[in-house]
Amino acid sequence: KVNRSAGPGDEVRLKQPGAVEVEVAWSSRQAVEGAIEIVQDGAVVATRRGMASAAAPLRFTASLEFRRSGWVSARRMGEGGHQSHTAAVFVNVGGRPVRANSADADFYVRYLDNLLEKTSPSGVWGMYFQSEREAAYARYRKARAIYERIAAEAREQGR
Repeated sequence: KVNRSAGPGDEVRLKQPGAVEVEVAWSSRQAVEGAIEIVQDGAVVATRRGMASAAAPLRFTASLEFRRSGWVSARRMGEGGHQSHTAAVFVNVGGRPVRANSADADFYVRYLDNLLEKTSPSGVWGMYFQSEREAAYARYRKARAIYERIAAEAREQGR
């Protein structure tokens, strides 16, 4: 829960930058050792290791600062790595939308450049786009422009 009531998929609204309280409880039918990680805008910001069972859940509370709109989620890490992950709780600060960081948006610009290259007449997938190439190119170029805009906005916001 975030601020005692918001769960995965919900939105918490802050009028100005500030803190939210995150509460995580992990229980398991069997006693299991592992860690809870709290993830804020894609980065692990807090971790608690311990044992969890049905009778004794591992509980973790953290306070997170939000200077701008973003998101928070929790995940469970076990011996083999990532085990489970919640959906995000979105934190809206001052009515501003959540924005990606520029590196994420730049990744998709490069991804779309790769699609354009591979689907070109001389590209490795070119033979599959004999009749629909221009329609596909139009969609790829439109998506690329969207991600370029998102990257530029993120850079303006220092993300």
